[in-house]
Amino acid sequence: SILRKVAGPLGLDEHHLFVATGYMSPAKEGEGLDPYVAGMLSQEPVNVQRAVVAILTILKILKEIGKSK
Repeated sequence: SILRKVAGPLGLDEHHLFVATGYMSPAKEGEGLDPYVAGMLSQEPVNVQRAVVAILTILKILKEIGKSK
């Protein structure tokens, strides 16, 4: 998309450009799903979405294991 072509050289992604120009509000911590994440995941098949959630779960478990050592 055109937005990707503009965002890339600026070192940004589309979501950050939308936020910077006021078309989207920035995601607030702990307030649900980030619009950028939702948009990216919605472009993927369900099995990939579930794999991403599984990987996130594994990373959270590993983080907790690391804290307990």
